[in-house]
Order: sequence, then C-alpha cells, then structure tokens
Amino acid sequence: MRNGGFETGIGLSAASGDAPPVASTTTVHSGSGSAVLGTVSGTEPTGESTVSQTVVVPSGGSSSLTFWYWPATTDEICTGAACKWDWQEAQIRTPAGATLASLLKLNSNARAWAQVNFDLSPYAGQTIVLWFNVHQDGAVPPDDTSMYLDDVEINGSGPTVPGAPTNVVATAGIRRRR
Repeated sequence: MRNGGFETGIGLSAASGDAPPVASTTTVHSGSGSAVLGTVSGTEPTGESTVSQTVVVPSGGSSSLTFWYWPATTDEICTGAACKWDWQEAQIRTPAGATLASLLKLNSNARAWAQVNFDLSPYAGQTIVLWFNVHQDGAVPPDDTSMYLDDVEINGSGPTVPGAPTNVVATAGIRRRR
C-alpha cells in the first residue's frame, strides 16, 4: 500500500466523485492524516465520493487487508441491501470494475473508529482495486453522510520455508570410480 495512512494527503490513490475525498488532520486513527469521503456538513451532493488504489496481492503465503473507518450520518441508518439513500462502503474490485468482494455496506452514525480485516489470500498474485465509497442522495435539507478512512494496510507472509530434514542417516564409506 502506498500512503495507506494518508499522512501525505490523498497522494497516489485515485480520488473522484461529486464530493471528491480530501485529506484530513482533524479525525485520524493514527499518525497525522486520514482521508474523508462524503460530506461532513453543508450542501449534500448527489452521487459518489470514492478513493481507490490498484495493488498486486503478494504471491504465496497468506495476505490480509486491514483498514479503519469512522462513519457519520444524519440520514437513515441501514446495512446491506436495505441502504437506499446514503451509505458508506468498501469493496475489492477487478481493474475493470467488477466487484470481487463486498467488505462493508452500511450507513452508520457510530462516530468511532472500527477496524475491518479481510483475507486476501484467494487473490494471491492478482491485481485488485481497493475501493472505498460514500454515496449520497442530494437531500434538501441535507442529511450529510461521511466516512474517515485511515491505516489501510496489506500484510502478508511469504511461503513457508521447509524445515531441516529429520531422521537422516549417513553411512561412512569409500566411493570408488569405475
């Protein structure tokens, strides 16, 4: 992961949408920065606020994705398919945009850091896109929805090195050439 703590701004991640994500120093999990997606206050746009990064999952061994998010909303609280107005979400996608895994989809006003852990081992050696999004419905008056994102990391262990052989017997002798 490049700049997964957002200490140097949004940096090398791709940011887009009607309310493009911005760097924040006000609400951080650790370090000095985070990314904020969506609208914290003010006029609520219609559409997406997305940050993504394309990565290659390490081959061999096991790999996992961890990240921390801090959700806030004044809209209806929901999870999964029940979310129809505003929501916060995270997905693993192909570079072409197809969803491989949905890590979370909810609309929460928890206003506290929560951690997500996800096993990336099934995608070993593949190029994937880590995709984080806040969707807003443009309500008037606004019922803003946002999500702070921080400490996005991919951790992996290489293939296990075989142990030293055991129960090996050596016999002394002279080898003759013919």
